[in-house]
Amino acid sequence: MPSLLDSPTSFTRKVKLVKHSSLTIKICVSVFFVFATASSFAQTLPAASSCTSKDLELVGASLPPNPGESQCACGGTRTLMLTIANKTGSTRTSFALWGTLEIYNSDGTLKSIEPIFACAPNIPKSATTTLASNKQISYLCGESIIIKDLFLAWTSASPNETCSVLEANPSTIAPKCGTLPQIQVIAGVDGTFVETAASCTANGSIKVSPFGGVAPYKVKIVTDERTGIAAGGFTTFSLPSGEYDVLITDSRGCSVTKEDRTIGSAAAVTADAGADFTKSCNENPNGKQIGSAAAAGFTYSWSPADGLSSSTSSNPTANPSSTT
Repeated sequence: MPSLLDSPTSFTRKVKLVKHSSLTIKICVSVFFVFATASSFAQTLPAASSCTSKDLELVGASLPPNPGESQCACGGTRTLMLTIANKTGSTRTSFALWGTLEIYNSDGTLKSIEPIFACAPNIPKSATTTLASNKQISYLCGESIIIKDLFLAWTSASPNETCSVLEANPSTIAPKCGTLPQIQVIAGVDGTFVETAASCTANGSIKVSPFGGVAPYKVKIVTDERTGIAAGGFTTFSLPSGEYDVLITDSRGCSVTKEDRTIGSAAAVTADAGADFTKSCNENPNGKQIGSAAAAGFTYSWSPADGLSSSTSSNPTANPSSTT
């Protein structure tokens, strides 16, 4: 949640000398904790430190359209394809992963999370190959899919070391194993987003990095359309606070709409000039300090300045000659 200290230093706080304003802050916090890692599986996986072999690597994951579907087909139940680099001179019988499957709604919120095991057989030697795994994943158009906290393992060239062997006996696979923090599952045209909140004096922004499909891409927010975005590239839109739908289209005309990407507004600024006080011969004859302690990132301005020890301090002494 933004704090008052997030405001720019050029913001000016204006209050009347004896005006006292009260402030009520209502805070709504939703907390959602979900934990699911490779340790969620019933099997015992070896320690990552025991995985010293670097012979095979997982370099990609995807959910391409099913046979007979349009190249722009979006959503459904599809087979998880694994792109595996085998740097050895021998065919490996199987390659498996354990991890956490996360599916995100089109607005970027988490939809579901669950453990996942996937395995592909017959990894060709000395090549990078995309192979069908034994895992199917269902998702809706516009959703994004990530696999996190991956533990990877592969067999030798023995025909007896199949996917079933890997799944049933993961404790025996070291050192032919490895780890990977996460991998994005390519499921058609998609994009990643970085939203920056607006400030008191400037718009916020949405940075869009398209992927999937076939580059180059077009990205459109409201009436602003950017074209010619290369694979691995991005574009940034300057926008006021609010919710925006983002349309991403690849070179084939396949597109996806990512809904309700939110640019937050600047934190509300509040000012309290302090309580009214009376000055007389006996009570506060030399005036009294008003305002409050200074907060980093703010500047202050008092008016009228007559009778104040400072018109720019956060808590000057007020010693007026008449009611002010």
